[in-house]
Amino acid sequence: MYEQYFINEKHKDRFFKALKDAEGKFAQDVYWSSAIYLVTSMDTTETHMSEIFDFKNQLFLIDEVLDSSWITMGSRIIISIAANLFNGYDGISYDGIVQNTRTSYVDLVTSLGKDYRYATYIAGEIRAGAIKIDVLI
Repeated sequence: MYEQYFINEKHKDRFFKALKDAEGKFAQDVYWSSAIYLVTSMDTTETHMSEIFDFKNQLFLIDEVLDSSWITMGSRIIISIAANLFNGYDGISYDGIVQNTRTSYVDLVTSLGKDYRYATYIAGEIRAGAIKIDVLI
């Protein structure tokens, strides 16, 4: 059944590894699980999960990660959308600095390729509670 929800096998593996790394704390939390689902959809985020999420302290490190040297335009968009699903992030950092000038959901999503547009849809469904994590297992 997972094939209809994940971009590929690597996405599925990264998602469940991240949930495991979070010690299962967020599997039933729609905010966390939607953000984790979307961030794990990209290959470029795989080695940077600890820079994006601080699971121990339950933090999404959005402002810090958007300034990272490794971030690509695609990963910036995916992380921004994930942050919006997580806490309404709108591209403005806590210190008032504009991090992303393209902050509307439509602008961000339509700039992505087909697979990632689909991943944003599934993440939205997870966030809305329409898809439960146990269905993905």
